Amino acid sequence: QLAQRFGDGRHQLEIGLDLANGDDGSRARAKLAAVPGVVSVDDGARDDDPWVVTMAHGADPIAVRSEVLRVVASEGLPLASIRAVVPSLEDIYRRAVARPTVASAPSGSAGIPTRAPASAGDVPAARHEPAIQPEPATRTLDPVEPVTLPTPDSSREDRA
Repeated sequence: QLAQRFGDGRHQLEIGLDLANGDDGSRARAKLAAVPGVVSVDDGARDDDPWVVTMAHGADPIAVRSEVLRVVASEGLPLASIRAVVPSLEDIYRRAVARPTVASAPSGSAGIPTRAPASAGDVPAARHEPAIQPEPATRTLDPVEPVTLPTPDSSREDRA
């Protein structure tokens, strides 16, 4: 539910291929990028890391995954693994914090859309290192004297 509410609506697949030595994967990348609903095919951080296939907003993830598997089979691509990338709670939180908000405006004027501070940043993919976040500022509160509110019984005693 959190992913649906605060996610950015994109779906991703992680695809591992057992490419032969010397194969840069350009043919496989081109075939996967040509699948309807796929907007990008990104390499992993290392040569043997799986690729991340990002789907277009609104694309049906089941249909895209089925088409990816059809292309893999018909083209004889050496598939080692395939899985849906599910955002972590931290990823969802960062996306929610980074969303545009409406700033308070003086009375009589419309709200001004703003973005969260740049330090919130975009969500790194699960395989990347998380962005370094600044320490939150501490805020001290002024002491408040306790207040005793009158009760219906205490007001009768005061009158007597």
